[in-house]
Amino acid sequence: MGNPDLVVVADAAMISQDNIQKLVEKKIGFIVGARTANLPAAMIDSISKQLRGQDQKTTTLTYKGHRLICDYSDKRASKDRSDREKQLTKASLALSDPTRLKTRLKFVKTSGNSYALNTALLAKTQKLEGIKSYLTNTTLPPSEVISRYRNLWSIEKAFRITKSDLQARPIFHRLDETIKAHLVIVFAGLAISKFIEIKTAFSIHKALKIAQKMLTHKVTNSITGESDWISTTIEDPTLLDQINTLNSLGY
Repeated sequence: MGNPDLVVVADAAMISQDNIQKLVEKKIGFIVGARTANLPAAMIDSISKQLRGQDQKTTTLTYKGHRLICDYSDKRASKDRSDREKQLTKASLALSDPTRLKTRLKFVKTSGNSYALNTALLAKTQKLEGIKSYLTNTTLPPSEVISRYRNLWSIEKAFRITKSDLQARPIFHRLDETIKAHLVIVFAGLAISKFIEIKTAFSIHKALKIAQKMLTHKVTNSITGESDWISTTIEDPTLLDQINTLNSLGY
């Protein structure tokens, strides 16, 4: 498959064979995070040897008929190593006193009533440190596949905005029309929010807090009956500058 107009990018939670098959049948491109730890042992060994712990190095293999792109990151390896050492410390403490084994620990294996260090899993975990894998049916260069996947954070951030700052949920509608209308309004709000972020460099959370300071009051002349709207005087020069920035976008 070449590079289709539509390419779905998703994390490892989407990588079920059924989902992949449906995308292939509809000729839709995909880039999904792969569960590297679930790969065959021989493939894990091959990936580890090819990357050789070199920062930003990539390697490409074939897995289930698609390209499996793997990359190594020193920063990721440092975090993985720290996590492994913490888990290993917990396992060692628990094995020194089995009465501490109140919950399952990653590197502790059980056999009947006996406990031991899972050395095979420990070795496998060490091999995988710093390695991330991506499965794709596109022919995009590895660097672009990785870049597109890493941009998932912006989509996830957008959904956090809709659920928190824009109060997209809960939805108490029953009819399809009202549910769809609610979501259209929310996504319109999201589009406006992104426009504000791009134009002002303010997060939408900050923009909303600034907007709360923009107060107007209706003043009515008790004799003539004439009314007018006046804005609250802002004495803080920084806040005033921020408000003027928002006002400059128009309505």
